[in-house]
Amino acid sequence: EDRTAAISWAKAAIDAGESEESVSMQLQSTGWSASQSKAIIDLSKR
Repeated sequence: EDRTAAISWAKAAIDAGESEESVSMQLQSTGWSASQSKAIIDLSKR
C-alpha cells in the first residue's frame, strides 16, 4: 500500500539523518497533503 511504503521510506530517510521538515516536503511533493505527511512521519517513528 502507498501509505505503508511512504512510512517505510520516511523511517529510512529520518534514520539516515534527513530532517522531518525535509521528509515532509518530499512527501508533499509526491502528492501527500501536509497533514498526511505529518501522520506518516509520526507513524514512521514508532
